[in-house]
Amino acid sequence: MLPQHSLYQMNIDRDLSLSDKDASFTLHPFDYVYIRKAPSYNEQRTVSVSGEVVYPGEYSISSKDERISDLLKRAGGLTPQAYTNGATMLRKNADGFSMNRSINDIMPDSLVSKAEKQLKISKLELQLNKILASPGGIYDYILRAGDQIDIPEELQEVNVSGEVLNPMGLAYQGNKSLKYYIDRSGGFSSKAKKGKVFIIYSDGTTKVTKKFFGRSYPKPAPGCQIIVPSKPERKGGDQTTKWLAIASTFSSIAIAVAALLK
Repeated sequence: MLPQHSLYQMNIDRDLSLSDKDASFTLHPFDYVYIRKAPSYNEQRTVSVSGEVVYPGEYSISSKDERISDLLKRAGGLTPQAYTNGATMLRKNADGFSMNRSINDIMPDSLVSKAEKQLKISKLELQLNKILASPGGIYDYILRAGDQIDIPEELQEVNVSGEVLNPMGLAYQGNKSLKYYIDRSGGFSSKAKKGKVFIIYSDGTTKVTKKFFGRSYPKPAPGCQIIVPSKPERKGGDQTTKWLAIASTFSSIAIAVAALLK
C-alpha cells in the first residue's frame, strides 16, 4: 500500500499519451488527480464584424494585442458602400457586475434590471476614419472577447422626432442646416424646448444646441436623428382651469339656493 500524502508527477505528451511506467500506475480510492493547464493555452475568444466588409462574420482573436485595424484586414477591408461615420461597436463588460444594494433599495426592479443590462454592454465611440488613417492609435482599440463591430452602408436620410408638428424622415442634403429639417417637419410645436435641440448621430455620439450670442444648432449628418425635447411642465400651470371649475361649482350652488328660496 502506498504511503499517505505521497506526490507523483507524470508527463503527458501533446497527443495525451503517457510513458509505459506512468501508464501502469495504479490508482487507489481517495487519490486526487490534478491536470494543470498548459501555460501557453488560452481559451478561444471571438469577435464579430458585420455590414460593409468583404468577409463579414465571426473571427477568433489571434493575439492579445490584436486591434480593430487588424480585424478589418482579416475581413478583407471595407466595401465601396461602407459608411465609416456610421460604424458602431458594442463591448461586453466584466461579468458579475451588480447594482449597489442602496441603489436597489431606492429604484424599482424594472429600472434596476434595465440599468444592469446597459452596464453589461457598452457602446463605444468608433472613429473608423481615424483608425484607418492611423492604425495602432488611441482609437484603434485592442479587441476583447465578444466585441461586435457593425459598418452600415451609406445612409441617405435624416429623422426628425419630438416636439415638431409632423415628425418624419427626410432626405439628407449636405448644404442644409438643422432648422431646414425642422421646418420641413412642420416647425416647432408650442411645447418645443428650442434651446435644447440635440442630434444623435449614426455612430451613437450626440451634439447639443449651444448658446453664444444666439443659438448655435449642431450640424446634421446622414443617418442622424434630430430630437426636439418638450418644455418642462410648470408647477401649478393648470391653476386657472381649477379656479374656473371651482367658480362654476359655486355658481351652480348659488343658482340652486336661489331657486329653493323662491
